[in-house]
Amino acid sequence: MDGVTDAPFRYMVAKTGKPKVGKPDVIFTEFVNVEGLSRGAARLLNILLYSEIERPIVAQLFGASSEDFYKATLMVCAMGFDGVDINMGCPANNVIKGGGGAALIKNPDLSKKIIQAVKYGVDDWANGKNLKSAGIDSEILKWIDNFNICSQASARKLLGVGVKTRLGYDSDISEEWVSFLSERNIDVISLHGRTLKQMYQGQADWDAVSKSAKIAHDAGKIMLGNGDIKSMGEAKEKCKIYGVDGALIGRATWGNPWFFDEKKTSVSKNEKLETLLEHALYFKKIFGEKHFSPLKKHIAHYVKNFDGACEIRQNLLALKNFDELEDALKKLIQK
Repeated sequence: MDGVTDAPFRYMVAKTGKPKVGKPDVIFTEFVNVEGLSRGAARLLNILLYSEIERPIVAQLFGASSEDFYKATLMVCAMGFDGVDINMGCPANNVIKGGGGAALIKNPDLSKKIIQAVKYGVDDWANGKNLKSAGIDSEILKWIDNFNICSQASARKLLGVGVKTRLGYDSDISEEWVSFLSERNIDVISLHGRTLKQMYQGQADWDAVSKSAKIAHDAGKIMLGNGDIKSMGEAKEKCKIYGVDGALIGRATWGNPWFFDEKKTSVSKNEKLETLLEHALYFKKIFGEKHFSPLKKHIAHYVKNFDGACEIRQNLLALKNFDELEDALKKLIQK
């Protein structure tokens, strides 16, 4: 989720949950623009920062240039990701206008070229392709080299390739669209149960997801469903009823890194504030003192659903820096 599932958010989800108990089976990054990466905008790679406890971790890319997808795929391979996901489902206006996201549903020829480019990138990396010879910008190369010093991103491995998409552009063409995708050389299809036109309104159509899952399975693909899931119990139930291999969870995890632990039936006010404090300190460590404002969306997500939450949230959102927030949270926790 753009602007939400940043590196500190994903770290907290992975850290809070225990393997097989409260940690997701796979984690996706925010999406990053391939055209920007191809032009040498090294700062965009901050979107792809990750820690080892997040594994398996999948890098999500968006754009409308197959050549740029190829270069970006080489970059994420070099950073040691476990998979690469092509976003063909984002409904945001600025993404659609650029021809990316859900706009690709209306452009199957370009979609096919993009998938091929990503597969070529994955294969070329595994076969020893040199990033410099691929025309990767020098600043990008420096950033990746520095990242690899602090990570285990060194193996020349084949990454899984997936596509995240929707039922259609302005109408449900999911069976036709998923049939097309199933003919491509990809491993996973993730299907959100709405069209682009619906954005996030109405109810996700899981019956349509189910019909598409049968098509994907017949082609030997893994199918993940997405839309309106509010608990782990509901996620498991939908997987069973609608015949998908897994479910992607989005908005229900905001301010809720405990989501994946079914045994966690409630979270106290203090536990929320203590976790928010840890999240904030890690956010500061990763992004620095000057990036306080982007943290505020996380503050708003954590501070809700307990007595006095509204007033506390307003007070915390009025703060101006990490030191003020740390001081305020420690005082609240000690009460």
